[in-house]
Amino acid sequence: MSKLEKQMSLNKNNYNFYHVVQPIFELKQNKIIGYEFLLRSEQVHNPERLFEMAKSTKQLIKLDKYSIESVFRFVSERESDLTGLFLFINVFPSTILSSGMKEFLQTILLMTNLSPQQIVFEINESECEINLPVFKNAIGQLRKNGFLVALDDVGKGYSNMKTILEINPDIVKLDKYFSEGLSRTPNKQKVLKSMIQLLDSSVILEGLETEEDLMSAKENGVTYGQGYFLGKPALLNTYIKKEEVVTSDYRE
Repeated sequence: MSKLEKQMSLNKNNYNFYHVVQPIFELKQNKIIGYEFLLRSEQVHNPERLFEMAKSTKQLIKLDKYSIESVFRFVSERESDLTGLFLFINVFPSTILSSGMKEFLQTILLMTNLSPQQIVFEINESECEINLPVFKNAIGQLRKNGFLVALDDVGKGYSNMKTILEINPDIVKLDKYFSEGLSRTPNKQKVLKSMIQLLDSSVILEGLETEEDLMSAKENGVTYGQGYFLGKPALLNTYIKKEEVVTSDYRE
């Protein structure tokens, strides 16, 4: 463990935490339908490293809840800019299962007048040891509060059909593996079509980074997409100016 990790304190004044957003598009209309909020730190530039540090110092849940709460505080100040949009907030399974989560959800709900159905908790499945029945009940608590649930990085790591069937997410985000080289990989196109037909959820394809792969995604039935070609993570003001949504400039 490094000296920085040993001294790590999740005080916002020490790490200067902030959020950037990445837009999610409805591809046919080339329209932003929501944003994913991504935690950043001025001191730790690699976000994966930041969460690894929190995990190694047993502060992952603390950091996760801080991130969620700070998103709600930010949203409360920008409600007019975000009305009608879906707001995707990452959360670890351990956080959902943590003690006091019910009270925490009730508290953050009071921070904004936006509908809970605009809030999508995006489950990061990087934690492999999950008691699925218990986790399913915890997901039910999110839904009781009106929130939507998305399963992230499906097709990568520990995501499997059993988890999808048990959790029955409102939204499935397909891993960027399926978008990389999609335009020149017929097998990926076949699998992508099959998954879209099979999943009883809205599907978002992540990792769209070229115009060719974007066009192929649309041709193969993808409705919603996210990726660097559509928009990179940036401050919200990059995409919203004078209360107007700035859309991508890719050509049909």
